[in-house]
Amino acid sequence: MSTYAQPTPWKLHQRVPVAAGEVATGVFGEGPPVVLVHGTPASSYLWRNAVPTLARHHTVYVWDLLGFGASRIAPGATPSIAQQARTLAELVDHWGLAAPALVGHDIGGGVVVRAHLHEGVPASHLALLDAAVLGPWNTPFTEHQQRYAEAYRTMPAHIFDDLVTARLRTAAHHPLSEAAAAAYRAPWAGAEGQRRWIDQVCAVTYEDTREAVDRLGEITVPTLVLWGAEDQWLPTTTGDRLAAAIPGAERLTSPAPATSSPRTSRRRRPRRWSRSSGANPAERGAARRRDRPAPHVSTPAAPPRRPRLEDPPCPPSPRPPPRRAPRPPRPARPVRYQSSSTPPVDARASRCWPRSSASSSSPSTCPA
Repeated sequence: MSTYAQPTPWKLHQRVPVAAGEVATGVFGEGPPVVLVHGTPASSYLWRNAVPTLARHHTVYVWDLLGFGASRIAPGATPSIAQQARTLAELVDHWGLAAPALVGHDIGGGVVVRAHLHEGVPASHLALLDAAVLGPWNTPFTEHQQRYAEAYRTMPAHIFDDLVTARLRTAAHHPLSEAAAAAYRAPWAGAEGQRRWIDQVCAVTYEDTREAVDRLGEITVPTLVLWGAEDQWLPTTTGDRLAAAIPGAERLTSPAPATSSPRTSRRRRPRRWSRSSGANPAERGAARRRDRPAPHVSTPAAPPRRPRLEDPPCPPSPRPPPRRAPRPPRPARPVRYQSSSTPPVDARASRCWPRSSASSSSPSTCPA
C-alpha cells in the first residue's frame, strides 16, 4: 500500500451490474487501456495516487472487487477469486476493451492470471505486484479466521475494529496516516462490514489459483513480476518462483524508499554503468567520497601547481617603465619695489631705471 503521499479524496461514481452483484467502477484519462485490480483487505482506494500518473498517457479502469469497497455482492454469491475473475471478464466486455494491460496486486494478481488463462480475457501486458498466485499464500492470521469464523462473526464490534486496524498496519511498510487508515477501515465498519470481512476471508483459497498455476507456462504476453522488498505477507522468494514459472517474465524488486529526516537522507537512484565509462560504479563512488569535503568544514585553497618538466617555459612578464621623480618647483624670481608709486621690476630692469629726475633728459642705456 502506498503511504508516502497525502491521501487523495477517492470515490467511484459509476455502477455496473454483473451476474454476482453490482460493481463500483471508474474510468480516468485517455490512451492505451490499463485495468487495475486491487487485493485484500484494500479497495480501489489503493490506486488513488497511481491513477493520476497513469492517466496522463493511458485510459485507466479501476473497480472494487465484489464485497470490497463500494461494490455489493448478490445474496448467496461467494467473493472467491474464481468469481472475481468472472466479474473481471464481464467488465472487460462491458468496457469494450480488445486487449488491455492487466495489473493485479495481492489476490488481484490471482484474479488477473485466472481471468487471462481460464476466462479468456485478452491482455497486451500483465503486471503482478506481490501477487497471491503460487501457494500457499494465506497468512497464519487468515487461516485462523477461517478455522474460527463464527467466533469472529460474533465478536464485539469495537474489538473487531481493533483487529482490522492492527491487520492494516501489517499491510504497509511505513505507518499509515490517520486519513489513509480511516479510508481503508471504513468499508469494514459496523456489523455489515464485519460480516463482509469474514465472508471474503472465508472465500479466498489457494484452490482457485492452483488451476492457473498449472498453466503459467502458457502466458505469452510481456509480464512484469514486481515485489516489495519489505513485504511481510509474501517473501520475495515467492516473486522469484513466480517469475521463473512465466516464460520471459521480468522480475523486479522495489526497495523501501528512505525517508527524509535530519539523520537520514533520501537515496539517490543508481546510475547506469557501461564499460565505456571507465571505472565501475563502486570505484567511482569511492573516488567521489574521497574527494568530497567534510560537512561544515571549509576547504583550504589548493597551493599553486609547480611547473613540470614537460610544461613550456613561461615568457617573462614585461616590467613597467620606472617612474620619474617629480621635478622640484622652480624658485620664484626676486621682486623689488622702488616706491609705492612705481611698479615692481626685476633686478635687471632696475639697472636701466633713471636714478633721478636730473638725468631723465638723457636716455638711459642698458647693456644687452
